[in-house]
Amino acid sequence: MTPLETIQRAVDKIQQGEEYYIPAWWNYLSTSCRKDENRPGEVIVDPRRYYSDCLKKILQDPKRQAEASVEGSVMYSMMPRAFTAWNHTSDGELESGTLLKCIALLPRLKQMGVDLVYLLPIFLSSHAFGKGELPSPYCIQDILSLDPELGDRLIPQITPEEQFAAFVEACHRLGMRVALDFVFRTAARDNVMIREHPDWFYWIKADDRDELQAPGIPGAGHQVVSADNVDALYQSPDMAKFIECFVEPPEEQQWRRIVEEADQQGKGVLDVCIDRLGICTLTGFADTINDPQPPWTDITYLKFYFDPSPAAQRNLPAQELPPFLAQDGVKCSVFEGGNPNRQLWDTIAGVIPHYITRYGLDGARIDMGHALPAPLYREIVRRIKACKPDFLLWSEEFSPENAPRAAQDGNHFITGDLWEIWKNTPSNRVNHRVAKGLQSVLPVTAAVEMADTPRAPLMAGGEGQAKAIFRMLSLLPNNVLLINNGQELGEIQPMNLGLCNDETGRFVLPPDHPMYGKLAFFDRVRFDWLNPGIEERVRWMTEIIDLRRRYGSWIQDKDAFDWDTLDRDGELTVLYYQKEGKALAAVVNRGAETRQVDFSKIFDGSLKGIRSFEVIASDGFSLEGQDKSGELQKFGFVLLESKEEMR
Repeated sequence: MTPLETIQRAVDKIQQGEEYYIPAWWNYLSTSCRKDENRPGEVIVDPRRYYSDCLKKILQDPKRQAEASVEGSVMYSMMPRAFTAWNHTSDGELESGTLLKCIALLPRLKQMGVDLVYLLPIFLSSHAFGKGELPSPYCIQDILSLDPELGDRLIPQITPEEQFAAFVEACHRLGMRVALDFVFRTAARDNVMIREHPDWFYWIKADDRDELQAPGIPGAGHQVVSADNVDALYQSPDMAKFIECFVEPPEEQQWRRIVEEADQQGKGVLDVCIDRLGICTLTGFADTINDPQPPWTDITYLKFYFDPSPAAQRNLPAQELPPFLAQDGVKCSVFEGGNPNRQLWDTIAGVIPHYITRYGLDGARIDMGHALPAPLYREIVRRIKACKPDFLLWSEEFSPENAPRAAQDGNHFITGDLWEIWKNTPSNRVNHRVAKGLQSVLPVTAAVEMADTPRAPLMAGGEGQAKAIFRMLSLLPNNVLLINNGQELGEIQPMNLGLCNDETGRFVLPPDHPMYGKLAFFDRVRFDWLNPGIEERVRWMTEIIDLRRRYGSWIQDKDAFDWDTLDRDGELTVLYYQKEGKALAAVVNRGAETRQVDFSKIFDGSLKGIRSFEVIASDGFSLEGQDKSGELQKFGFVLLESKEEMR
């Protein structure tokens, strides 16, 4: 019996009688339901029948094959505990999203054209040093165990691990691959490895645990740590004060007593350690100099080298210091030590193969992979490829210029920098930035928003602009299109404030909104499944993704694309493909004004050999002037194909 069939059998044993509320949008199979006038936009279903119908739909449909190439893929970024969180009972208590509920909605994603589901970390997280109602998914206490909240209360006999295996199977049956976000550079400050290996962590005085600030270089501005500035960092007056916070790890016998006491009293080992010794693990911080982010109080860094960084040894040669870590030590891909923590490396290198072997995982993004020791990263990739040669690797690398290194390391695509263009670039220079951002030896991630950024309307300057940009990205070459969960719902509340945002960015909803000020990374939230615009938004997103698929042989051919046509100032974006005597063209109006489009001028003679073309798809476009010009309304688009071969 497969994992999904096991889930089906468990669902069929759910007791009848519960009034179970779900958003009407979830009921895509029209399972028998009724309405409650006090909760518009929702329906009441028998949970046994509803989930049984959804699972049967997946099990009975013919199995589909996932796309072989990652270029041209459509990736859905999902945080399960938020994606399907809902108030299912009459008392209105918000319940966590679960893997069972996510499985039920997978056919919806497939209908949109998704072929790759990327999950934010789903591992057991720590509540210690929490920054909200819930721990961050990146505050990982045990990377080999899954978050118990992802198990569904309706089938308590099925573990989260069994439900995840069913999730992967369901995706595979629908022709979708599954990728998971792994975090190796950081860990929860009370990560399970601390019980046996306190020396794998850096330790500080407990009094400094919430206020520790990474050292900076006064007046230098925000900088990436490098060989050019690392000595100045160590000579900064901040460095001496920073190092004073560090202490030696607990002695072995001392630590054993602390672990025993914690177990006997049912307390956390760090709580006892703070009480008994007045020390705790290091507070996390960004790996750049003069970074404006506040300390990452819920996570810490693992000790990849037992010796100080080269810069520390060079600048502090005669000093007897406890093990400490500054920004250069964080970025140990560049500043490698000489005494590797081999046992830790071996532990980490075995994690992803475990998920491949046990669950059939298809891909991964390694958070802060750029900061791992290069030999360790190579060993991780080697073991992955030995286990599954076609395993997908997504590099967090932002710079397209560094894509060759990412490719050499075994990655298949990079994050790139398209995601931040909409927020930080004047509208008339967007085309230039996009053209530059796509010039990469690996495909880049094409996103209007991501899990760490503001939502699409706030990134792009409005709902209309976000719609136009998504269409543009869908028809561009050399990318993996990303949809962030909730984007199709028109969400404006961010999930996190990590990129292009600050503390004010969490307060974008009306003060009386139940999700006001809440962040999915740290709080119990639900997405706006009752938004009346869902149908229309999903309709146009699905249509443009269908065009991306239909013309995939064009869009995945970088050599057929005219980069000079794209790289022009203005709020009109023009995409032009030409090969084998035929042409495909698209014009997207990212501006808020109606534009006259003269194709003969836009393409600078590229259409000279085309006597006729036809409009394949459009929104807000009308032809004029013997099919050579037209009017394109604000945020509109038009896709054209030549009718005959060019002369």
